Amino acid sequence: MRTQFLSFGLAFLPFAALLSAQSAPNPCPNARAVPAELRLPAQMPPGEPVDFERQILRYFASLKYRELSWCVDTGVRDSGPFLSQVNYGTHMAVRIYYSSEVRDWLLNGRRGDIADGAVIIKEQYMPPAQAWADLYDGKPAGSPGDWVFMIKNSKASHDGWFWGEVWNNPTFPPMNFNDPYQYPNTGYGLYCLRCHASAEKDSTFSTLNNMQGYAGTNGGWPITYRVDDSWRVPGWQDTYRKYLGLTATSPSTMPMIKLESAHNKNMELAKLTITHPGPAPADVPRFLQTFPPEPWDKKVAGPAGHMPPYLTSDQCTGCHSGFPKATGSAFGPAMVVYPPNTTEAAKNVNVSEYGEWRWSPMGLGGRDPIFFSQLESEFAYAPDQKQNITNICLTCHGAMGLKSYYLDHGVDPNNLNSKPASLPGFNADWVFLRDDKDPNFPYGGLARDGISCMVCHRMKPPADPGIDYFLSHTINGNFETDALGKVNGPFKTAEITQVPMKEGLGVEPQGSEFIKSSRMCGACHTINLPILDKPGCKGGTGSNECFSVEQSTYLEWLNSNFQNEYGQGSKAQTCQDCHMSVGYENNVSGLKVPVIQTRIATVQDTTYPASDHAAEPAKLNVRYREEGYHRHEFLGMNGILLQMFNQFVNEAGNNYILGVRIKDYMSGLSTDLSSAIANIVQQAATKTAKVTIPSVTVRNGKLVAQVKVENLTGHRLPSGVGFRRAFIEFVVLQDGVPVFASGKTNSSGEIVDADGNPLPTEYFTDGRYQPHYYGSNHEKITSPAQVQIYEELTQNAARQFTTSFLQRDTIVKDNRLLPNGYRHDGPPGVKIPEHFLEATRPVAVFDDPAYLSGSGTSVIEYEIPVPVNVDASRFSVKATLQYQSTPPYFFSDRFKTPSAAATRLKYLKSNLELGGTDFQAWKIAVGQASWPTR
Repeated sequence: MRTQFLSFGLAFLPFAALLSAQSAPNPCPNARAVPAELRLPAQMPPGEPVDFERQILRYFASLKYRELSWCVDTGVRDSGPFLSQVNYGTHMAVRIYYSSEVRDWLLNGRRGDIADGAVIIKEQYMPPAQAWADLYDGKPAGSPGDWVFMIKNSKASHDGWFWGEVWNNPTFPPMNFNDPYQYPNTGYGLYCLRCHASAEKDSTFSTLNNMQGYAGTNGGWPITYRVDDSWRVPGWQDTYRKYLGLTATSPSTMPMIKLESAHNKNMELAKLTITHPGPAPADVPRFLQTFPPEPWDKKVAGPAGHMPPYLTSDQCTGCHSGFPKATGSAFGPAMVVYPPNTTEAAKNVNVSEYGEWRWSPMGLGGRDPIFFSQLESEFAYAPDQKQNITNICLTCHGAMGLKSYYLDHGVDPNNLNSKPASLPGFNADWVFLRDDKDPNFPYGGLARDGISCMVCHRMKPPADPGIDYFLSHTINGNFETDALGKVNGPFKTAEITQVPMKEGLGVEPQGSEFIKSSRMCGACHTINLPILDKPGCKGGTGSNECFSVEQSTYLEWLNSNFQNEYGQGSKAQTCQDCHMSVGYENNVSGLKVPVIQTRIATVQDTTYPASDHAAEPAKLNVRYREEGYHRHEFLGMNGILLQMFNQFVNEAGNNYILGVRIKDYMSGLSTDLSSAIANIVQQAATKTAKVTIPSVTVRNGKLVAQVKVENLTGHRLPSGVGFRRAFIEFVVLQDGVPVFASGKTNSSGEIVDADGNPLPTEYFTDGRYQPHYYGSNHEKITSPAQVQIYEELTQNAARQFTTSFLQRDTIVKDNRLLPNGYRHDGPPGVKIPEHFLEATRPVAVFDDPAYLSGSGTSVIEYEIPVPVNVDASRFSVKATLQYQSTPPYFFSDRFKTPSAAATRLKYLKSNLELGGTDFQAWKIAVGQASWPTR
């Protein structure tokens, strides 16, 4: 137990420590001032400040800091146990130098704050410390070649430190100063805080007990840990001398100690290679507008009283990314699952919050090349409405950037009518800013971070729980947010370890039932858009007739047996139940984990080695969750988008067009994106739809077959944006050879006729499109030119087919598969306003009895002529439900509008290699059936 704390301004300082601090002699009375080489420049460039890193490295390599007479540790010391040649320390073995500002703070009993400009230099040595004691009495003669450092600047971030690690050790890969995509080796708000935020004060565990010349409460002796003799093998002396850069006198039989993977990460990641299926030319085509590098998407927590509305996801990754057990980390595993019968790290699956969110359409929403091309085409349709369109679209896709901009300028982003005319509106071009001196540069980075962690975790329940209030105040991304510094999660507040987030980010996590609800998701998945070209409607004003519900996923769920907000539906499941699974299953990897059991964060808690001046143990208890852990997968079936990020990757592992690195910094894994793609394939095959062939007969020269499709999802299929489509590929084979096909495609994903030509309905030639087919006599499919396509088709005011979200004047067809439990009059117990209820209803499905039954099914009948007197046993039938997230006509519409975004998308589409993937021909199989049953 800790000693009783004193009050009167000396709270949290144990009495014995106070007396010793007051009477402690100065361990380094002649300490000189911090030299110019270690003073922070006034401005830091975005990403990695390589010029300052080079300056720091040159200075450290000179070892001149050893001549400053600073306080220094008694000798090299361990930061944790060392057993069986594995270091279980939080760092390697270390020897630390403290500037006079740190010394004074320690001598003053750790009261107040460390003065700005203070420096802590941590020399890192290959563990264990005993090796250096045996060789050099704990004071190595050569250069450690690896330094971790902290420089105090309380004005730059909440924790107040500039963190960094530099090295020039001959046994390590050299530092890379030329990769703008790598996680920075130095900077503010780095992952170092995942441990240092657990300190009781000022993000440092520094103590006088470690210092040479101080004989305080511990007699000048640092904490010691269990160290075995596994390092004492023949030749160990030369191994350790080699680490110092000294000449070895004889070959060593001892391998270099594996670096503890919580540190030296860029060294380790430099050894990894990335495999990618697509082209990776060395240079970006000059005509392409590329996205700025991922490390530029950075917003750290400000000092006290200056909390920004949103922080970027890199502030979460340190604690909420996975730690595999097979990468040498002493502090894993956490948030990682493993295929059976293998210890290969590359096959580990990162199921951490950050690791899976990052490769979801939400994590990529601010860099989605398809979205930005759509946005540019909307600008071209209505250039006079560009600002209105920007506000509508970026409220979700660039939520943190747009909302932060308006909030920082005193404007409520949910009421932009309050914006003064003198204030320019948020500009979508800021996403591509590369000039960090532009005052709007930070907002572009926040927008690129997509629908990021704090977008959802700052949401709170609407002021009024009624459906009318929700639909009139909260949709279109106009959600209400909790107070600054509050973030919401699914666990009870009393069960949450709050100290690391409070100390590191100035953020207080708390429990909230709302974050578990579908209503939260509905804020961005209910989109009511103005019809800008409709006569009598202008600029997003007017009655309901001037608006169209472009996205109704939440409403579709509400009007189904899956809803649980108004009574309990027979299939009750929230959005989170499906899209944030508690388990993991993938047939390709062989993984099947019904319930993931893990800690949800990796911080320095009570499971770590003992440390001076840590926060109270009771406040550092990250619980092991045997239940309640939900993955942040958020996947639908937009595998084409993920393929665009998975390809165009250079040898360093960076997507040079879309601006992201493929490797996960904390886990060291380079397979997270490919795992996400595999999960889409798994979801398509097992959780989306069921296809059956109830009957097949051959008589009177005709093959007559029924195909039944059942929607397994809790909303329409497809749902979300209206251009997604699914269609039936129906093939009749004679002796295994195709003799009839409806719904076949070419390599571009175009549905073709018997001769391989795209159907006129693919591009709505002469206004033609595929109607809804079902089992009545006049709606049977009898020709390859007829295809059952489940889709929404819209026309503009000129009665032309359009993919514009803002010219949805008329819906001419909407036969997307309805969810189980759909009712024309809406769910029992709630009255959805007619305008929104109408958005859940089908259009132009006629009197199809199966489709309209509320069973979530559709039955199609095929009637195919066959040769006379052919034995029916020679025939077989195959039916497949194919899904296209981006049909050919959608791409065609995007390329009609000259813009940087259209050029970029066309380049990506033209060079995307889908051969050998599950997305060949720009589609993915969702369900399949054969007759006879094999």
